[in-house]
Amino acid sequence: MNPPDTIPHEQYFPTYRFRAGSSEAALKEYEAAVKILENDERIFAASTGFFIGGAGILFAALSQANSEIFTAVGVIFGDRTVLYIGWLLIIILSMLAATYFADKTAAVVHAARKVIVLRRMLGISYGSVDMVLPSNRVEGADEPFQIRMFDGWLSYKILPAYIIGIFSALLSVILFSRFISFIYTDANSIKSIVNLTNVPFFQISMTPILAGILSFVLVVGAFRAKLYESNENIFWSLAAAASALMRFQIKSNWPYVLYRIKLAVEESRRIGLPLEQFYPILTHVEDRSFFSHRGFSIRTLVAPIIRYARSKKLSGGSTITQQFVRSNFFISYRKKYRRKIAELLFSLWAERAFEKKQILDYYLVSVRFSKNVVGVDKAFQYFFPQIFVNEARRRQLTNVELFFLVERLSSIGPSMNIEKISAILGSLLSANIIKAEDCISIVEIYDYQISEGRIAISEAPKVKSLKDRVLMLRDPSGHALYQLFGPPPSGSAR
Repeated sequence: MNPPDTIPHEQYFPTYRFRAGSSEAALKEYEAAVKILENDERIFAASTGFFIGGAGILFAALSQANSEIFTAVGVIFGDRTVLYIGWLLIIILSMLAATYFADKTAAVVHAARKVIVLRRMLGISYGSVDMVLPSNRVEGADEPFQIRMFDGWLSYKILPAYIIGIFSALLSVILFSRFISFIYTDANSIKSIVNLTNVPFFQISMTPILAGILSFVLVVGAFRAKLYESNENIFWSLAAAASALMRFQIKSNWPYVLYRIKLAVEESRRIGLPLEQFYPILTHVEDRSFFSHRGFSIRTLVAPIIRYARSKKLSGGSTITQQFVRSNFFISYRKKYRRKIAELLFSLWAERAFEKKQILDYYLVSVRFSKNVVGVDKAFQYFFPQIFVNEARRRQLTNVELFFLVERLSSIGPSMNIEKISAILGSLLSANIIKAEDCISIVEIYDYQISEGRIAISEAPKVKSLKDRVLMLRDPSGHALYQLFGPPPSGSAR
């Protein structure tokens, strides 16, 4: 584990306030931030107006240009060269213009978020009175991520991208219409069918139209990509769009949710909780192919189908990545079929936005272990309070604590599934992840949890039966113990 001074940290939204005596400096900073926001908004509005006017004038000039101009240019440089180089220049310049406006939009958003951060650090909060001060505006927002980089395809913020995209599309249509005969391989046969001596302004052909559509999509896409939040990518956009089409809701404040998860990881490191020690047991129990798949595996897709065919119940079949996105970014667990599709799509995003070990850390600090017990640090404190307060002991967990906490992921109630516990123990034994003596201590820990009231007292007979059988086995190799527990389960991912 890295020492505290070498752990990389991200800049998070602060939850503290300015110290007494520093409020005057904070107010000055706040005033400066507000002025920056006002100036950025003014510059953005002026730039938009200037571009719209200039684009209109340029388009009018080009639309009135005589076809002889295109012919002369084609004779000098070659028709195909003019067509393809000209189209490439149109797209590149349009995308540069779109990203310029995207940068201005991002500057306005960052300035607005800074105002909210400083306001909160000054102790000012408007609560959630949306009727008076809407929370999606800087006037009433209580957290910086309520001011979104991208407000949707119908927001006024994307108007410059639409204007540039339409302008680029029209230029592409004009260009391809002027040189339509050189798009086809056999230009002579086309000329024999269509008289190209007087090509109309908008040639009735799908090629110019498709070129215009592609130009529009590239320009608007460049604008949207420039406004991605941290850890957002094209896979998130596709997954969010598919979820909207399926009418499956996801959390709109997902950047803030992700920020809280990252903060929880840093807190676990600060208190010395070794998350990496959970990896072997966690991946073996929950998702054995975790380090090889890209969000989902064929086994995880086929397993629930087989179970549904047998029991008519749709359950399981989720990798750790799918469980991570489901438990943190979905509003409802209903609509199982649509939820499964959303899990697959968002798992593709997570696998490309984070490293494997990051996903495991995020999963551990955000998953529910019991009622009102969320995150491994809270679970450790809840189930093992005596160990938690001992820093040296907390930094070096045993297989007993590791197994128990991982097993509680699948049993978030006070009950126990002895058959499943036995199968998991046998599987871990066969993989040499735990030893035979660990099994005895693991079974005994359930007795302790029952005595503390964290597991239902009604489960005591099951634990006693399993404990009696385990204590009878003294085979140092652990083979007899493995035979007692039976073969490992055929699939590990839920």
